[in-house]
Amino acid sequence: MLHDWLHIWGEAIEPEHLSGSMAVRFRDFLINQAEGLATITGARRSGPNAEYELLIIKVRTNRPQRPAYPLLREEPIGILFTTEGSYAPSVLALRPDFPDTPHQNWVPDGVPFSLCVDDRPWQEARPLYTPAELLHRIIKWFERAGRGGLHDLRQPPDPFFMREGYHLIIPRNAFDGGTRELVAFAHDPQNPVVVSLREPQPHELQQLQAGTFLVIALALEPRAMSRMRRAPANLNSLLHELGARGINLAEVLTARITAWSAAGNQTNFETRIGLLLRMPIIGPDGNPTGQSDDVAFLTLATLGDIGAALGLLGRSPEARGARYARLFAPVGIDEQALAAMVVLVTAAHVEFDQRRALDLAGSSIDAPRRVVQIGAGAIGSMVAETLARQGLGQHWTFIEPDYLLPHNLARHELTTADIGLPKAHSLSRRLMQLRTDLRAEAIAANVLKPGDRANDVATALQAADLVIDAAASVPVARWLSDQTTAARRASVFFNPAGTAVVLLMESRDRRIDLRLLEASYYGDVLNVPALEDHLSQSADAVPYAGACRAVTNRIPAARAQILAGLASAALMEAVGKPESDLRVWSLSKDGSVAVHHGDIGDVRVQSSLGWTITLPSTLEAKILKMRTVGLPAETGGVLLGVVDLVAARIDIIDAWPAPPDSSASETEFKRGTKGLRQGVEAAIAQTLDQVRYVGEWHSHPRRTRTDPSGKDLLQLGWLAATLSMDGCPGVMLIAGDTGIRICLGATLDDEGANT
Repeated sequence: MLHDWLHIWGEAIEPEHLSGSMAVRFRDFLINQAEGLATITGARRSGPNAEYELLIIKVRTNRPQRPAYPLLREEPIGILFTTEGSYAPSVLALRPDFPDTPHQNWVPDGVPFSLCVDDRPWQEARPLYTPAELLHRIIKWFERAGRGGLHDLRQPPDPFFMREGYHLIIPRNAFDGGTRELVAFAHDPQNPVVVSLREPQPHELQQLQAGTFLVIALALEPRAMSRMRRAPANLNSLLHELGARGINLAEVLTARITAWSAAGNQTNFETRIGLLLRMPIIGPDGNPTGQSDDVAFLTLATLGDIGAALGLLGRSPEARGARYARLFAPVGIDEQALAAMVVLVTAAHVEFDQRRALDLAGSSIDAPRRVVQIGAGAIGSMVAETLARQGLGQHWTFIEPDYLLPHNLARHELTTADIGLPKAHSLSRRLMQLRTDLRAEAIAANVLKPGDRANDVATALQAADLVIDAAASVPVARWLSDQTTAARRASVFFNPAGTAVVLLMESRDRRIDLRLLEASYYGDVLNVPALEDHLSQSADAVPYAGACRAVTNRIPAARAQILAGLASAALMEAVGKPESDLRVWSLSKDGSVAVHHGDIGDVRVQSSLGWTITLPSTLEAKILKMRTVGLPAETGGVLLGVVDLVAARIDIIDAWPAPPDSSASETEFKRGTKGLRQGVEAAIAQTLDQVRYVGEWHSHPRRTRTDPSGKDLLQLGWLAATLSMDGCPGVMLIAGDTGIRICLGATLDDEGANT
């Protein structure tokens, strides 16, 4: 038997009389090239201008021996075409008892069930849509249905095309706590295509404005029930559909009408009613899949009209005063009146919150909840907005002293509406507009001189899970690294020319902190050929005000966005890993990107004479290798490092081999000087004065200890005296069979060197 609809829709025609180009091409393909796959059994035509044509076929389903759903080996289907090809072909299951499967489109009452064989927009699919592809999609649909593989649990619920046109945005907690009532508001009252739900204020339910949508949220039980396959066209059919699934909508509405009638809230009877359902998706085995589908229905009928149709209210004949009155003796339900109340089927969208953002970004990390960002400039605004859109952080705090000026708009996420306002305040407001669950606050202060905001800065850092330094300031990054809080820290910045971006991410246990990463970064600048000009380049400066120092760099926004996006993606990735991260992305003129991955390894930290000295394991390995190459003779060279006089800290970043004019034997090494001064000066310039000469290294022969010899102590005294003029101690590294010894020498009251 075929569906009754087939006998009342249109007129029967011979398949050879089809006229639409797509219907004709599909018919000819079946006749000439699809033997054994499908058979034509009839055709029909309908529409005022005969613009719809239906080709009736039997298609082989390739079902397995024990299909997940009761499918026939050959299923009768109808393919509905428009003669102009303006709409996608619709695939209708013509068997009246066709089983309930996933991936069926909702259809009105009386229409055969519709198979969802292609969820692409027709405008995208049409240019390359061939008869072979259509038949392939139909057969694949049946094959997947037979295996029970129609619905991939990683996919969103079925696309119901009946719902296109109206969209309801629902809060994440819409179904928490049983039946709930939510107030809806249109984003564009003149064209209410998108409507959002929100929690009503305590007084709102007592006195709703006329025309307001009051939406009742209901979660259906995941018991053995079928999902809706029909699109209720009116309130009466909706009541019957829900009644078959254990939801007595008339009873729910009666409770609300009775309560409002007792309270005398006449304006509530002018409220329009909506219904939001969470329907569990049932698998082919009859068990819940763990996913659900949210669907909403809106009706233009008022609550008063519905109450009258339910026999609870009577209409007042008076032109003035109350339009409705509660009936003391309710009458029967007027199904005809309910059937006249049109129901709009609406797509329900969960609000854009952190869970939604992480899901859409494809991120499974346990995102930090509280994020503090120091710096709200160009890269800071871009990184913060990108990370917020990807689900990072539920509470952000921005610390930035500057105000937005016109020239900032060349690369900033803020707009002209924010000119003259503190960047931190404007950026915090912007982020709160991105996600419904995101909260942000601002501290307009300089972290190095916070003034009366010192307590606020300290409190924010203490509460943070992650602190991002986007201030593009070396002192700020070092200050942040030294703060005694548990939060993990990261730093992002452009190079001076704006051709590269750098990410420094501390290890989760903070054994590798920002200071160590900064020092390692300078070491890479000196030793990696691709980074040779990384810091020495400079962008063209453009004056933006009359002051002599009021200049900004000429960097295109497109380049800044690309680089900030790369850093944001890597930062999001690095947050989910325990190890530290050091990466540099360099963007060439043709748009290609080169990535450098730094490798700092473990770091040795030693305190001596009030100073902290650090030595990376990678540099230790380099020195020991140079010693091995030089054996049996001794060898040595100069040390370069990052010095912070205020923090009394030296981070050793590089050790150079012996200059060519050095002399060495098995018992002695004398370091030469050829090209040394020029090399050190070049290194200082290459790192923008962040690196300097900090001491010497040399090796001892095999089977000797790394204790300093008498000559070593004399050299250490010379180092101490020489470097003390700059307020620094002298560093000496001695490499031997047992590793490397760190020696430090400083002058005390001009009484000599101490080690």
